[in-house]
Amino acid sequence: MSDNQPHCQAAATNCCTSRMPTPMNRRKFITSVGTVLAASNFAISALAAMPKNTPLPDYKPASPVSLKVQPVLTVRLFQPRKQTSWRPWGGFHNQDDIASEKRLIQTELKKLANQSEFPLDIQPLIALDTAQQAARISNADHDVMLIYAANTDVSVLEALTIPEKWTIVFIRHKSGPVYLWYEIASNRYLRKTVDDYGQPGVDYQDVVVDSLDEIQWRLRSLYGLKNTIGKKKSLLLEGRRAGVVEDERRLISPEPPGRWISRPWTTKRWAK
Repeated sequence: MSDNQPHCQAAATNCCTSRMPTPMNRRKFITSVGTVLAASNFAISALAAMPKNTPLPDYKPASPVSLKVQPVLTVRLFQPRKQTSWRPWGGFHNQDDIASEKRLIQTELKKLANQSEFPLDIQPLIALDTAQQAARISNADHDVMLIYAANTDVSVLEALTIPEKWTIVFIRHKSGPVYLWYEIASNRYLRKTVDDYGQPGVDYQDVVVDSLDEIQWRLRSLYGLKNTIGKKKSLLLEGRRAGVVEDERRLISPEPPGRWISRPWTTKRWAK
């Protein structure tokens, strides 16, 4: 393999968090590995230089904080209009359909909370159908916006999705009444009717179809990340600290301040 032959490395785009390959030649790769090895050797040297009976500072980790989740059902009913198309397809035709879906979601969320080994603070389900309502909810106090995208306009989903907070989009295909956004989430919401992803803060990896398990492991990852951000981490080596304590953002990402891993299952993105 020549020095000019690229390795594949994940990088973030300006408007979303999808993976794009960027070249990394052998020289850069070896330099990166060498930097890691040098840091490891420094830590080992620091540990070896410590006197045998040197007391270590007490370390009392903070108690974990629950992950606050705001579920939102985006759904509306459409009124007949003469001699024109007036209703999108999907499984919601009357108020009974909406009430039944609310009960199903609440049952699933209760099951999700009971089966999760990590603490979840799931807020009451909110149903809405306008972008104005969505904008108010998106800025409320929560860590994760869990959107049940049934059949509203794309502007409602866009208003609920802000890059500063985590978003998971759930759509039904076979687990209940089919959602309109099962058909059009990719081309209308994520890609804005063009080829490239264009929704800030969300990409295809944040969309879940039918599966509670898929929601759960994403929430588990975000719970772990929430309880890491802002904490101090120390390097453990052979049962003792190496004497170097770094801020967790430096440990997670060696990028400049302000850049951090937004979600454990995807690439890095810019965040405030």
